This record gives sequence, C-alpha cells and structure tokens, in this order.
Amino acid sequence: MAEFVPGTDISTDAPTIEVTVNPDKPLPMGRQTFRLVVIDDAGNASKPDEVTIIVADQDAPTAVIRGPRIAAFGKSFELDGSASFDVGGFFRDVDAVGLRPRDFFGASTTVCWVLVV
Repeated sequence: MAEFVPGTDISTDAPTIEVTVNPDKPLPMGRQTFRLVVIDDAGNASKPDEVTIIVADQDAPTAVIRGPRIAAFGKSFELDGSASFDVGGFFRDVDAVGLRPRDFFGASTTVCWVLVV
C-alpha cells in the first residue's frame, strides 16, 4: 500500500503496488497518470512507462474522449466519446457527425463538444 504524492518516487521490490487513497486528500477527479521505471541489479534504469486512469465522479457522468495523437494539417479526423460513462445512470452520446444527440441506453443527458485553444 502506498499513498502517492505527485512528483514523489516510491521505491519497492514488488512488481505490483496498491494505490492507497486518503479520504481526507483523495486523488482529484479526472485523469491521473502513473509512471513506472524499473532498475536492474546493475543499476540500469528502464525507459519510463505510463498508465492513465480516470478517477470517476460517482454522481455526474464521466466524459472520456479518444482521438488521434497526430492529425494531418488540413485533414478531417474523428473524435470518439463512446467510452464515456455514468455510474449508476444512463446518458446520451452524439451521432458520428458529432452534431445531433441520439439515445444511448435510453438516457437523458446530452454531449457537448468543445474545441479548447
């Protein structure tokens, strides 16, 4: 068990670790990235690997957006919100064009796409 503090290394000889959450200082909602570096007996360090998890709100829906990491200049590309979810509820997603809402699991929430610059 380990209480993670952003920017602070935790060393262990075990291949797994439990992320212990302090109820007084929980991880913020949204995407949280964890990094792993493995060091061998000779002191050689691996290149880092990362995993991003989503700390989800238990009342409001959680938006999960996927898209290409690289988009060609002047070319169209697709964004995908189908992995979004609502714990204990239902929601609506958008059609392939991203303009008109359509029912998803018979729900009642709409999706809003925003370009942030």
